[in-house]
Amino acid sequence: MHFHPEGGAVAVGNSDGSVEVFVLGQHATLLHAYRFTGHKGLINRIRWSPVGHWLASASDDSTVAVHDLTRILSEESLSVGALPVTPTITTTAHQLLKGHQRGVTSVAWSPDRSLRLATASLDGKIMVWDAARAQLLHTLEGHLGRVFAVVWSCVETDQLLSGSEDQTVRIWDLNIKTMKPAAAESGAAPKKPENSKKQPFRGKDLRFGYYFNKYSN
Repeated sequence: MHFHPEGGAVAVGNSDGSVEVFVLGQHATLLHAYRFTGHKGLINRIRWSPVGHWLASASDDSTVAVHDLTRILSEESLSVGALPVTPTITTTAHQLLKGHQRGVTSVAWSPDRSLRLATASLDGKIMVWDAARAQLLHTLEGHLGRVFAVVWSCVETDQLLSGSEDQTVRIWDLNIKTMKPAAAESGAAPKKPENSKKQPFRGKDLRFGYYFNKYSN
């Protein structure tokens, strides 16, 4: 479940793979405005974009659906008397992002309003997409286990953090395309990879204890 950042709507992801959007009506009632039934697995994560009316849903079916709800959530549609009697029901999303090999566990919209979307998966990869065009921009590899969380840095707009069952948090810099993740504990400068074409993006490998000790004070 995720509330729209501007208020007035809430998105819900269900175990049957459906996605529903409810809007706040008169007298604090919730009105059913949208239902998507295109996923074939349960919904693990659902998130509104920080700008506009874009919604991303991550599913166990290894896909991410991008929903454009601009028409449904426009001021005209939400005005009294203009709300639909029945919700819009569809099996087709604005975009369907296909790239992961296993279930998608987390999604995160870039805070810089560029409509970049980061996705994390049980396949151990993080992917960054142009969500409006369904274009894959980056694939980040380096974790040794399933990835359960991904977030954008609130300071650097081209940095991501990901958390995995391998007990590390990795920091990825999207501006540096050919660097091997470096262990943050050692403080040593990373060596230049022998074959840069096969190396992942630059990342710092942070053990959970180290990460929280360093940044929680």
